[in-house]
Amino acid sequence: MLIQNPPQRIDWLHVASVPALLMLFTLVGLVMLMNTQPFSFGDAERYLAMAQSPWVFTDAPWGYRIGVPYLAAWLSPLFNGIHSAFFALQLLFYATFLTALYLWLRWGLKLNILACACACLLFIFSYPGVYNLHNSVHVGLAEHLGILLGCIAIYHRSFRSLLLLLVITAFVKENIGLLLIPTWAWVTYRSEGWRPALLTTLPLLAVFFSLYLLLRSGVLFQGGIDLSTYTGFYNAAWLAYVYQYWGGVLGAIKMVVATFGPLWLTYALAMWQNPGQQRLRWMGILPLLACGQILLATDVWRMVGLGAPMVIALSAVVMDRLPRHSCVVLVCLNTLYFLAFNNTLKTLMAALFALAFVALWFYRQRLNFSLNQPQLDPQLDKFS
Repeated sequence: MLIQNPPQRIDWLHVASVPALLMLFTLVGLVMLMNTQPFSFGDAERYLAMAQSPWVFTDAPWGYRIGVPYLAAWLSPLFNGIHSAFFALQLLFYATFLTALYLWLRWGLKLNILACACACLLFIFSYPGVYNLHNSVHVGLAEHLGILLGCIAIYHRSFRSLLLLLVITAFVKENIGLLLIPTWAWVTYRSEGWRPALLTTLPLLAVFFSLYLLLRSGVLFQGGIDLSTYTGFYNAAWLAYVYQYWGGVLGAIKMVVATFGPLWLTYALAMWQNPGQQRLRWMGILPLLACGQILLATDVWRMVGLGAPMVIALSAVVMDRLPRHSCVVLVCLNTLYFLAFNNTLKTLMAALFALAFVALWFYRQRLNFSLNQPQLDPQLDKFS
């Protein structure tokens, strides 16, 4: 008897690409560590204290983010120390983030290889990419990975995957759920209406806030109900301090714009024109939600940087429709913009910026494009 539906053969090239990309991006992380300067660190001493003394509460709100510090403590015998365990974890999260980003853009969004590779370069030469890579005793890269995986679940309408992710990442950092749940609600509302949005968002909120309150109730760390360690952290005096730290509203706006620099333009372009990925465009609300977080934090760059998965994904959609040389110009502009903040060769950077803008002007006619139709050189597809 003939088999009606024979099983599909395993695409071993796809299977092999995952460990290959992980190894490649691990090497990239090591190279970037050696050739970039660290930005100012924050909160590392608290996460280190958590790993050195598990189940001993440190300070709110850091003390509730037990996932990565406790994992580092558990793995420390394998790496001969907690610092080495933290470093290995951050490098793993870094490589996994870039691998997941590339594979989602390539397999999930069906973008061309050049656009996917350029998108990875946009993160590699970015504030969130380098800050979190250097600041190894931290939860930042795990946080970015959680947000990216959540974006993938939202795009592919996977409610169960998102719910499971929220359960896991509740022990990593609260920002993940606070960004992903409103994004899911908005996208579901736009695509399916208010009733499905309400019926699916309420369970997400219930699970997230149950874990959120459990961690902050005092039961796990104080042995009884005590919310003062958390509720006492955010108050009017703290908000006034944050406002002054920014330099007022104008100072906050400058730092928000500086976080992604030229990538805000490609993000805005993808949001303005129809990229053929309407659901992806609705998900573009996530970077705006990330900007809203600065109301409670002094580190504007770090908070705004959490929108990187969607800023880069939407930029990749734009690059998918650009000529190849224009993609290279965009990546070079972003890289030079980043390097201007990450080294002291200001004169050299200014010269390189000038050259980049000359190249951009030279190709100005090629940049008159519409996002409704792909314009990438079709010959590139033969390498796909």
